[in-house]
Amino acid sequence: MPKHKARLHAEPDDAVLGDVVYTRAEFAKLEHISLSSYYQLLKKKLAPFERRIPGTKIFRISEASRREWRARMHRLSQEETSKLIDARRREQARAAGLLGAQSPMHPSRKQRRITTETA
Repeated sequence: MPKHKARLHAEPDDAVLGDVVYTRAEFAKLEHISLSSYYQLLKKKLAPFERRIPGTKIFRISEASRREWRARMHRLSQEETSKLIDARRREQARAAGLLGAQSPMHPSRKQRRITTETA
């Protein structure tokens, strides 16, 4: 009978490969966000991919997952920025249209000539 008990918990694959892994708290600290903000990201399904250590409630985030998350957040912020720019352009165009309609030179403000037809 062997003296060693079988290992109940496997190591995460990334740890076996030598990749750097972070806890949720370490990740939040590295990214300069609070742990509660991290949980909000998790709830919105915007958090990085986490690997759960089998048989436990322990989660780890790999360096590769962190890099992928940062790229995804950058793309998301670019999309948000472009949406804000489009909204600003629409608002400026609307304001310009309102100002143009108030102008005395606008076609809706010009007097129409009344012509009488003689038949």
